[in-house]
Amino acid sequence: MTRKEYRYLLKEINTMNSLELNAWIQRGDTERHVLTTALMNLLHPPEGWIVSEGVIKEREGAPPIRLHYLSPGSDFCLSVYSPGLSSKNWVTTLMSAHSSEVKFELQTEKFQPEIINSILKTADRMNY
Repeated sequence: MTRKEYRYLLKEINTMNSLELNAWIQRGDTERHVLTTALMNLLHPPEGWIVSEGVIKEREGAPPIRLHYLSPGSDFCLSVYSPGLSSKNWVTTLMSAHSSEVKFELQTEKFQPEIINSILKTADRMNY
């Protein structure tokens, strides 16, 4: 996909409510991967951060899209969760990877990559 296509998909994602997003994901792993990849391409973690999709098996209330970014040295974990059955909002958390203490939590109605990128940059500066 091109950057323009990712931006288009972001607009489409941001018009979906949690039920519509869950319905899209129910189409299967390929559709989940398309959405997850689109979101990952809009986020720009600092050098050395590791990203993974949350591809655990579905369980009641689990958000359809889950992204996890681990800092170099594994001091912080930033997680992004889409709306789902248990939450109508996008949730971004920054946690201490050692103590699981939540350092920061953001809930927004829409996926906002600019804000998440800013949080990643700030966490990277805190990491050193």
